[in-house]
Amino acid sequence: MKKTWGILLSLLLAAGMMRPCLAYEPKTAEAVKATAIVDAEMEEIWQQTDVLKVELVNKTIIYQPDHPSQATAEVRLLWDERYLYVFAVVRDPTLFTGNELGSSAFIADGIEFQIDEGNDKSGKNNVGAGNPAAGSFQIFADGSKSGFGALYTAGASGFRYAIAEEEDGYTAEAAIPWNTLAPKVGGQIGFEIQINDNITGQTREGLVSWNSDACLGWQDTEAMGTITLVDSPEGYVPPVTEPPATELPATEPPATEPPATEAPATEAPSGALSTGTQQPGSTPASTEPGENSPNGTLTAVLIVAAVVVVAAVVTVLVRKKK
Repeated sequence: MKKTWGILLSLLLAAGMMRPCLAYEPKTAEAVKATAIVDAEMEEIWQQTDVLKVELVNKTIIYQPDHPSQATAEVRLLWDERYLYVFAVVRDPTLFTGNELGSSAFIADGIEFQIDEGNDKSGKNNVGAGNPAAGSFQIFADGSKSGFGALYTAGASGFRYAIAEEEDGYTAEAAIPWNTLAPKVGGQIGFEIQINDNITGQTREGLVSWNSDACLGWQDTEAMGTITLVDSPEGYVPPVTEPPATELPATEPPATEPPATEAPATEAPSGALSTGTQQPGSTPASTEPGENSPNGTLTAVLIVAAVVVVAAVVTVLVRKKK
């Protein structure tokens, strides 16, 4: 009997009358290669991307029949060698950013990006179980962030985002760093979007998603849709995200002439006139007439002459007395 059923099943599969049952039929979208400026403002490049409509209301995990979630979102994706970029415009008529029940997560209105870099569609309970390719990044309308999974732990320090509250919701833009993936054109990742909806102001009472209304992308990679990484549009020019390098102003080369130096002290020859330049440790030259000056020489001659005359006079007087 078992053999008969096996043959029948094979015939049905071959005829296309039966196919394996998939828990989730993944949606698909594309992410364009480009670099975003994370400021919660939509640059022109975002207009050239697919729009992922987040509008599947979960009615099994969390659901309030008297207060059904009316939150929706439109999400766009970009990528480059360092980040997956996400731009989300969330419409929520009952926006609550408070945390009245004091829970650490999920209470305030917010949006969640669930990622699997390996695009593994067979994984259950493997998002938060140490899988380095999977994790969840959360941005709340009050400006705070959270997340879980090994992918989040590895990228939390580099996770950048900006949020702006709007009249009917909020806009969130994020740069999520890659961990295990070296992204390239044609590559694929698993991706799911989840809106955490605080409807009455008390707690999270609604869940809305993009790929599956089961809202299990936070734990099962099989619940995620598929994103294909495509090339930049023709003519795309990346924005300047860092200040350009500036050259230092040109300067003249330093002077090459040797500095002026004092000539070494030399002893003037005997009888030479002083130049008035005193060398260190020398005695200042005398300014009084001396033996080396013309006036001094004349004085000496006159003295000698006077002495000779006096001596002669004395000699004459002595002879007369005799």
